[in-house]
This record gives sequence, structure tokens and C-alpha cells, in this order.
Amino acid sequence: MARLIDFTLQCKILEESDKPFSAETAKLVSDELNQALLDLHKRGSSSSSLRSRTPIARISESFEPLATSSSRISSIMDVAVDTVICRVMFVFYTNGIQYTKCSLETSQAATLKEMLRAISAKARRPAQLCRVFSCDKLWGKRKEIDLHETGKKRLMEIPSTKPNRLNFIVDYVNKFPFIPIRFSPLEWSSMSEEEEDVHFPAGHVIEGGHGKYVIEKLLGEGGFGAVYKVYDQSDKTKLYAMKVEKKKEERKDSKLKMEIAILKLVANERKDSHFTSIVDRGKKDTYFFLVMQLVGKSLADLKNKRPDKVFSLPTGLGVSCQCLEAVEDLHKHGFIHRDLKPANYACGLADKKRVVYILDFGIARKYVNKDNVLKTPREKARFKGTVKFASLACHRNIELSPKDDCESWYYLMLDRITQREAVMQCKEDCRRGEKRAKLFDGLKSAEMELGKIMDYIDSQQYYSKVDYTFIYELLKVACTNAGASLDDKYDWEKDD
Repeated sequence: MARLIDFTLQCKILEESDKPFSAETAKLVSDELNQALLDLHKRGSSSSSLRSRTPIARISESFEPLATSSSRISSIMDVAVDTVICRVMFVFYTNGIQYTKCSLETSQAATLKEMLRAISAKARRPAQLCRVFSCDKLWGKRKEIDLHETGKKRLMEIPSTKPNRLNFIVDYVNKFPFIPIRFSPLEWSSMSEEEEDVHFPAGHVIEGGHGKYVIEKLLGEGGFGAVYKVYDQSDKTKLYAMKVEKKKEERKDSKLKMEIAILKLVANERKDSHFTSIVDRGKKDTYFFLVMQLVGKSLADLKNKRPDKVFSLPTGLGVSCQCLEAVEDLHKHGFIHRDLKPANYACGLADKKRVVYILDFGIARKYVNKDNVLKTPREKARFKGTVKFASLACHRNIELSPKDDCESWYYLMLDRITQREAVMQCKEDCRRGEKRAKLFDGLKSAEMELGKIMDYIDSQQYYSKVDYTFIYELLKVACTNAGASLDDKYDWEKDD
């Protein structure tokens, strides 16, 4: 096997050159391959055993494009390793729109969506929010791919000008190709690995310490695992949400452990808590699970249901006030969330439909030590969160503190009350000048107060103690100036 791996590396080195094979080189390659396969056969294996690769074999940390020169080596390499090389131009946002090139080596049988999931998981970006283009090796002749039609196609079925070579542009900013290209290195090590989910069919029963729960349907999947809607086997009217996380040997603690610790700490912070209640929890041989209060639609879903994809100003500001209350309660107990976004907030059900709940503490961090003193900031902190709503410090790999959660909260507030997608793509520029004026276009009645909130958050430092009351008062004034009240019915309450 070592000989075969060494041979494959030799092939890759040879492939970097466009020079034609000499008769001696051709004979050497042929002899090496035959000997490698013979060695493998003597060990009781066969060349087919090399094909038992996972759909996504690995993602290279090299950003140099692989050679796509000739099929003279490809035909030899494919005998040894059943792979396809996907070269990807990755369009992302960090202090401006930038580009990075990377390479993905995967099975020919993998689908386009599997390739896309691997790239997205490494980059902590939602695969469903990107555009994908096929292109030539010089990133030209671009053609957008309809993922609904082509996503399930195996890579070997996608037309290619070179054998075993595919080139894609994966655009998470949805601006390509209308902006100038700037290449920048991207730290893959700062991104989280894709999780392997535990999947259960409808009707599957999971027994906990306080009852048995029947899977009704899958609600969603995320970095931690999967969330299911379940009901109590003894009473079908009792509906809950169940989070399931696969056990991993290399991980010391379950991600759900952090979530459980936080939910227990903040449960009684307010009369109408912004944190879901714990019903049951447990672990099985291959997974951990948490049964909790079931909530309604996320703020992202509720906003997208609006005719113009935006909340009314009273609803947007009122909901933002509750979202900040949840963040404040979390900070009181020494935790920062680090991934605030509309998808991580949801409204309640029935008599709780006006209450906003904060969700998903998978990457939350304790920012104080055991003596409740702010920890000394690390020299460099890995990127955590969602690019669109991440703070400027997060983009710069600077240690995060409560003020960064507040900055993310501010971005998601703007996302709810304005249609200007560019808000999230000019984070630094929108602080001043003409772009600042355009930021609040259509929000004239609240422009002054919203500007003061942004200036206040920007004035905060790592060691600063956030004055949440000051922000609440400005939100109240902004709503009053708009001729409304924070207590007005929310948009989704009016629809009922």
C-alpha cells in the first residue's frame, strides 16, 4: 500500500509538467503501477479495495490549483485511486468581498451536493444560500448550475473538458462576477468540520429518564446534529423538540453539554423566559439527546413570509428588544453566544407566540473565569459564527466579548427592518459618510436613535460593560417617533 501511495504521488508530480512522456518514463510508470498492484495482491487485497473511499475523501489545505494539463496520467491514477479533483473558487465576505482558490479531492460517485456540503461545512456557510457556476480551468466560460436539477448528479456525470477534473465557482455573497477579484488566504483550520448526523425514521422510539419519545419528523440539521419533532408515547398531545448529537471519539465533551448547562442556568431569569425549558436528556451507545420545549417558526422564516420580506418597524424593533434581553440574560451568567442570527431565534407557540426564544448554544463560550472575572483575551481567536452577522472583531480573528454579541444583534436587527442586503456587505463603510445615510434609507423616523446605538456599540471595548438599558431606551424612542409602540401586535400575530 505504501508503494502504491508513493506511486500516486509520483504521478501527481509528473502531471505538474506539460512535457511529453519519454519512452523511459512511460515504461517506469507502467512498471511501478504493475509492481504496486502486485504487492497489493500478495497482501490479499485487490485494486478494487482502493475504491472504498468515503464520498468526500478530504479537502486539501493547499490553495494552489492542481494541474489539469493532460489525461496521460489521469488514466493511470484512476486505476489506483477512484477520485475526481474539484478546483473551487470560493467567494466569501470578510472586511469586503474576496476570493480564494482551493481544491477538493473526492470520489467520482459523490454528488454535486455532497461536494458543496463539504466545502460549506469547512467554511461554516449554509450550502443552500450560495450560487454555483461551472467554468473552465481559467475560471472563464462560466455557466450557473441549477442545484435543484443538477445537485443530485454524480460528479462523474457532469461534463468536463478534462478527465477527472471539474472547476466550480461557489459564491456565498451572490455578487459574482460583478465585482473586482481580490485573492486572499482563508484559514480552513478556523472552520468547523462537517458533522455526521444521526438519522431516525418517523415512528422511532427513544427512551429517556422521564419517558419515551416517538419521532414525528425532522425539523432541521445543523453543526451539532439534527432536531426532531417528537411526542410523548403516553400522551400524543405533548409535543417536544429533540436534539440529537452523534458521539465522536475525538471530542471530549458533547456539544449538547454546553447547551444543557446554559439552559439550566438561565431558566428562571424572567417571567417569560427567552430560553426553552429542558424536558429530558440522556445518552445512548452512539448519540446524545436533549428533549426540550417545542417552539414555533424562526425569525428568518417569519420574515421571509412577509410580502416584502421585511418586518414592520414596530415588529422589528419590538422583536429586537426581546432578542437583546435574551443576550443580556446569557451575558449575566458569563457566556457569549457567538452565532446570533435570525435562524437562531424563534417565536413561541399558543399563548407564548409573542415570546421570542434564543436557540443553539453549540459554539457559546464562557468569557469569565471561575472567579467571575473577564478572561485575558487570546492573541488570536478562530472565526466563529455566521459571516453575514459576525462582528468586525470576529472577521479579524480578535477575541470576542459581550460587545461582539451586541454588534451581531445590531446586524440582525437591521436585517429584520430593512431590505438592504448590502448592509451586511459593507460593515465598515456603513459607519460613516454617504453609505451610513443609505443604511437607514426608509427608516428616517428611527435614523437618529439607530445611529446612536451603532455608535455606542462601536465605542465598546473587550473589557467594557454593556449598558443594555441605554439601548432599550433608544429602541423605545425610535418606535415612538415612528408613531408606534413596542407593545403593538407583531406581524405574525395580526396574521392569525
